[in-house]
Amino acid sequence: MALGDTCQNRPLTAASWFHGDIERPGSETLLEPQKPGTYLVRVSLTEPEKTPFTISKVGKDGKISHQRINLMKDRSGYYVYLKSSKGQKKIEAQGGLEALINTVRTRYHYQIRQVN
Repeated sequence: MALGDTCQNRPLTAASWFHGDIERPGSETLLEPQKPGTYLVRVSLTEPEKTPFTISKVGKDGKISHQRINLMKDRSGYYVYLKSSKGQKKIEAQGGLEALINTVRTRYHYQIRQVN
């Protein structure tokens, strides 16, 4: 598992957007009252060797979606397929999970919002 990742030289678990081992329904409960652009990252238990994390987010239309975050085969980084009106787009980043999250935030204008 990739929980050894760091976020700005802190443990991944210290990142405000990381919510650990919560299931899909729990993430939806947290995101339901939030504004579009709000997201969280959680541990994925479906195929942890290939997709150790899931990004759950509120889209522009207010709908919540979930995409698995994939570990590259050479284990040098992560990638995710994000859905849009134009189809799916693969976004990848070398390095830790934070590099991928920063890339997703920049390209899709997602905000870090504290989700309690």
